[in-house]
Amino acid sequence: MDCRPTVLGLAIALVVFGPPNDAAAYETRGSRPRVAFGFTDKTGARVLAEWPEFVPPLDPRTLTTALCGASKRVTVSFVGYQSASEGDSGRQVAENFDRAQGSVYRIIDGKVAPDVTCIVFGTSFLSTRRIATVNIAGIAPCSASRVQRIGAERSRPVARCSRLAVLEGADELLLVEFQPKGSDSLATLVLATSRGLTFNDFPAKCEAGSSCWREGDGGVINARDFHLVGAFRISTGYELAVAWDAPEGQSTILIESGVFRERADWYRYRAP
Repeated sequence: MDCRPTVLGLAIALVVFGPPNDAAAYETRGSRPRVAFGFTDKTGARVLAEWPEFVPPLDPRTLTTALCGASKRVTVSFVGYQSASEGDSGRQVAENFDRAQGSVYRIIDGKVAPDVTCIVFGTSFLSTRRIATVNIAGIAPCSASRVQRIGAERSRPVARCSRLAVLEGADELLLVEFQPKGSDSLATLVLATSRGLTFNDFPAKCEAGSSCWREGDGGVINARDFHLVGAFRISTGYELAVAWDAPEGQSTILIESGVFRERADWYRYRAP
């Protein structure tokens, strides 16, 4: 996951009209799943989505479901493609929703929170996975036994450990920061299940008074900056859509558990 505060390889997919594509037929192991990322407007009633080009092209009308934080599931309907208009600030925020470029979806069965990140997908995406139950009751410290096990498995003392979410009633998503070794710092997302621990590492070089993981972070990685957009159960465990806030924007990745392999990513520019 590249967390630099620049837009990372984003390409806007133009609307392609025609018969719906069978997304499952084209999703092979290691390929990018046919999903889009986007954000909600000021009322939480619409989503503006972007995605890289797919081959064959992805018909935006086939995306009919969105998760917008903690697996909050809503049904969406494609409205149309929106070109950037006069006054577009380039920021992917609710205030700029009606002027930014992207594909507009209307939420047809309720509303979600305003200005939140969503993952949008179709029925074929769910043919090989299901939406996992998620409980986010607030960030909590990890148990002492969990901290001890993580430190022992990585042979490195744990400086901080926070629980971000509980999945399927038992499994845990954690953010862990280890004690630094000189200028070498290490934080990691940890998925703790009955099968064991899986790590998605964020190594960093940190000098006194400088940024470490993200530009302008002051050398601090904070659990409050991480948000679980959605979670899916797959045959090998989970796919997790995790967003990470920074001063200038937010990086979102879709990662597969087991080896925490990255499947898709999106950078959402928000400021200055």
